[in-house]
Amino acid sequence: FRRYIPRSLRFVDRIITDSDSSRRDIVRFLRFPKERVAAIPIGVASRFTPVGEDDCRRVRHRLGLPTEYILTVGSLSPRKNLETLFAAYHQLRQRDLPHRLVVVGPTAWKSSGIFHRLRALGIEADVLLTGFVPDDDLPALYRGASAFAFPSLYEGFGLPPLEAMACGTPVVTSNKSSLPEVVGDAGLLVDPLDVDALTSALDRLLTDPEFSSALIRRGIV
Repeated sequence: FRRYIPRSLRFVDRIITDSDSSRRDIVRFLRFPKERVAAIPIGVASRFTPVGEDDCRRVRHRLGLPTEYILTVGSLSPRKNLETLFAAYHQLRQRDLPHRLVVVGPTAWKSSGIFHRLRALGIEADVLLTGFVPDDDLPALYRGASAFAFPSLYEGFGLPPLEAMACGTPVVTSNKSSLPEVVGDAGLLVDPLDVDALTSALDRLLTDPEFSSALIRRGIV
């Protein structure tokens, strides 16, 4: 990519990307003229909406999920920062919160450290790895979750938090790259490498229903 992309740019009149964060990175790292880079944000599919409890119950039953859970969606790769999420979840379990952690997504490259961290924390029984889940099941999974966590280290856009908000689920995500512009004031932002900050944010979403409801209202709008 380091060889191919700069050579290709000689033939490019304009670049379209999906976030201001990506636009700035393109200008910075590829030295492409900023006036020739446009950011056009993407949106969620119409199926991402607050579905009914019957739909949530059917999907939970089929996948063997509990009624109370924290959800994250994305490939099992280092960039998704699941090791920090596991550490934060471990702290939540020590506070006697009943929620399980549900991780939806396929195993991707360099994932061995993720499984090692899971075993080292001793939370394997409380973390459910579903693997790939059909897109049609995602709205019910989002809606059924008590909170959605997405502490990714880098996203060009970061669609899962937007999907979760559209389904009426409170979100905590990273304060890096494009994610602040994706969630705006409708989600909690934390340093993705700060375990304590992620723990506190999740704890607030799970124990402060008035605050969570306010975020849900902002996210759906």
